[in-house]
Amino acid sequence: MKLEEELQTKGFENEHQKAFLNVLFTAEWLRYRINKWLDQYDLTHEQYNVMRIVRGQHPMPVHLKSITERMINRYCNATRIVDRLLEKELMTKQTCPSDRRALNIKLSEKGLELMGEIDAHLRSNDMVGRVLSEEDSRLMNDLLDRLREAE
Repeated sequence: MKLEEELQTKGFENEHQKAFLNVLFTAEWLRYRINKWLDQYDLTHEQYNVMRIVRGQHPMPVHLKSITERMINRYCNATRIVDRLLEKELMTKQTCPSDRRALNIKLSEKGLELMGEIDAHLRSNDMVGRVLSEEDSRLMNDLLDRLREAE
């Protein structure tokens, strides 16, 4: 559905305004669908993001500060998110030997298995790949990168 129909508007001041609103609207549209889908795993988007970051360093542990720096939404409380994942037994933590104030975080076996299950589902239900070609995706990535680099 076109953005004008979604937002029930007759038009925009210019294509720049439309592009700005389209990025915001589409980000929320995707976030809603991802959160709805992650409900079946009893995870939020932010929890999945933290698990993805930690798994990216597996088998090495990750410092909590490093997780915060690499999150998509850096305004989330990473400590609270990690605590919830620890309660669900999807992660483990240890005090860092070189800095007793820092925590080393790792995925538990249960967390690794869950990520494998999620990965398999994502590969078989690739929403972006069904709609956009590889070249379209590359172009979109380049344009979004340029937008962020302008700051």
